[in-house]
Amino acid sequence: MLTFSFELAAEPDTGTQSSYAMGYMSVLGPQGGVDSRTIEPAKQMMIFLSIVDLLDGLRRLIATPDWDTYQLIGTDSSFSVLFEKIEKDVRVSANGSIISQCPAGQVASAVLRGVDLFLASAQPDEPAFSDLTQARADFKVMLKEIEQ
Repeated sequence: MLTFSFELAAEPDTGTQSSYAMGYMSVLGPQGGVDSRTIEPAKQMMIFLSIVDLLDGLRRLIATPDWDTYQLIGTDSSFSVLFEKIEKDVRVSANGSIISQCPAGQVASAVLRGVDLFLASAQPDEPAFSDLTQARADFKVMLKEIEQ
């Protein structure tokens, strides 16, 4: 099973997190995984902006026929994950190693589950919250369309 998880780096608790709050991302699949926290040195990224980039980039990859690849590079980080369209599947890899290859809808569902779990505990301020909310809504529309 493919999983995406997102985590805020430890910061003083102010009730909401800055749009530029740093955090970590991990992607785990049946063939391997990558975790920005365990890479030496750890690769923190602006987590809210990186999630928006992931949702928008993966949505375009899946929904646009002539797109073959999308590479997420964490905002303000060198952490990266490569997504490649292979017929109706999406191959997810990092650092030259395959993490998973499965139908596009499964990849999209895994990303959405991870985002929803993260948002249940995170309280981003504006403008990150509205950007993330809009990217999530657009992503859900795309997921619904490919599941039909």
